[in-house]
Amino acid sequence: MSIGDINNHREKLRAELRAIKYTDPIDFKSLIEGEASSMLPIIHYLLLSYSKVFAEYIIDQGFDLMSKNDFGFMESVFKLMRHKFNYQPVLKIGQFLSSGFAERKLIMLIQIIEIVKKKAAELQRYQQVEERKSKSPYRSIEEENIKIQTPPKPMNKLYRDPEEILQDYSDILKRNNILQSKPNEPDFIDIQKEENQLKSLDKNKTLDGIYNIISEVIEENRKLKEKLFQQDESIKKIDKKLESQTALLQLLNGKVKVLEGYEKKETQGRNEKTYQEEGLLSKLGLPSSNINYRAYMDRIEDP
Repeated sequence: MSIGDINNHREKLRAELRAIKYTDPIDFKSLIEGEASSMLPIIHYLLLSYSKVFAEYIIDQGFDLMSKNDFGFMESVFKLMRHKFNYQPVLKIGQFLSSGFAERKLIMLIQIIEIVKKKAAELQRYQQVEERKSKSPYRSIEEENIKIQTPPKPMNKLYRDPEEILQDYSDILKRNNILQSKPNEPDFIDIQKEENQLKSLDKNKTLDGIYNIISEVIEENRKLKEKLFQQDESIKKIDKKLESQTALLQLLNGKVKVLEGYEKKETQGRNEKTYQEEGLLSKLGLPSSNINYRAYMDRIEDP
């Protein structure tokens, strides 16, 4: 853009602001005077609010324009324009933030708006194409050609070797400890034997045969689960019986303690009586082992 017609640049900026739907009040007098305070809100809206896809693009590219002062904000804007759009600003950051250079600032602002509009439209078209691809049940011709030309990866084969399928099932069963049980139990399964049988299968076995083997494995798994459930039920019954027996033992222990208390009280009573008798004999000056006194007391107690 040529320099020397600031009014024309002002009108062009007005048209560009209408195109990006900028509705905030604009101080064109400050713009004509080259005040950066009237241009910073426009740049902020353009980069962060005008287009959602463009704002996400800035963030994905690693440019942080939020929570910064005017100098830091314009520094990130200049870096974004230089590195991603190959645009060299005609002014330095200090010149842009100072008063003056009005016409150059208007030209620079118009050019930045045009760059952002073009990139935002490009990103929007790309996003719409991706959305249509994700919703469409059909593949494009290019995708089909790529699919045909690119050999499939080994892990994504549609038809796998029967031995690989059976080996996968064997690994799943071993990881879930379904094939592991105690050797002394009658339903013990020899894992090594199962693996040898799987390895010895004919690779040309039909899919029906493979499905039958898979069904047998699933049925065996179901039976093992049923047996585990029955064992759990038996354990629960044993636990209940143990609880009842424990309660009975506690009751018997309580009765034993009561009887021991009665016996202890009787023993204490007899001991107190003996002490009283011995005290009486000592007062009379008689030994506690006096036979006549003992016989006399026995006759009194047993009329």
